[in-house]
Amino acid sequence: MTAADRTGELQRYYDRALGDYLRMWSNRDNLAMHLGYWDEHTKDHADSLTNMNRRMAEAAEVRPGERVLDAGCGAGGTALWLAEEFGVEVTGYDFAPGQIDQARTFAARRPAAARVRFEVRDLSDTGAPPGSFDIVWAQESLCHLTDRPAFLAEAYRLLAPGGRLVVEDIFATEAALGRAAAERFTAGLEDCAIPPPLPSRSEWHDWMAAADFEATRWLDISAHTAPSYRRLGRLMRINHPLVAGAHLLRLKSRTQLAMVRGLRAQVAAFEAGWLVPALSVAHKPLQRTKGPA
Repeated sequence: MTAADRTGELQRYYDRALGDYLRMWSNRDNLAMHLGYWDEHTKDHADSLTNMNRRMAEAAEVRPGERVLDAGCGAGGTALWLAEEFGVEVTGYDFAPGQIDQARTFAARRPAAARVRFEVRDLSDTGAPPGSFDIVWAQESLCHLTDRPAFLAEAYRLLAPGGRLVVEDIFATEAALGRAAAERFTAGLEDCAIPPPLPSRSEWHDWMAAADFEATRWLDISAHTAPSYRRLGRLMRINHPLVAGAHLLRLKSRTQLAMVRGLRAQVAAFEAGWLVPALSVAHKPLQRTKGPA
């Protein structure tokens, strides 16, 4: 499958599945389409979704007035939260026109509308000027990219010297490299428009070094996301037969059925120890040491 085919697949996936994601997982306040982060202070599911944003913001050391790129912004919930919580200027890029339309609609109703903008862009080739941002924020969006190192090179180019890249996403463990695991895991990823294979921790560090990032930190957050996976597993067990039946009646699309099947497979992969959610932060050096700026 070509890169253009992958992009089209991703656009169709989220344009058709966005409503189901928002209905099953988020609410009109947070518009979140990511895992929750649970700790001793987390009250409920909605709070865990905001808490994941908070953990990422702390790791990236977000400061008022900074310029943030939300790379893979979805329906705009995190971008709006960042603008409202920190007074930053946020630009959201996404492949899917339907998500950008939703993000603009949601933003128009929020007080931070003047500090956010959303555009359909290729995350690996945005066309934005070098040094446009202080922070590049990628929240469960890199997994959907065919050429992840190309994104890292673009993120480096877009960051001002001293800028930070903060990533929250899923990675493969060594246990996922066995043949049986890989075959089952791959099917679940493909159903959710995630091109396999996912990078391992060591591969990720190699990519970051090749892109010239410094001070890369990688934190396994499996324990903090486990309640989210348990919730997701319960939802998928309930929704899978319902969506399958609706699909037979032509009330749900093939994409919507694949989403439920794929998410269920990812829960099983997490429980089997084949994937690990992680938080990564890296810096662009103040002065270039090697490679292109």
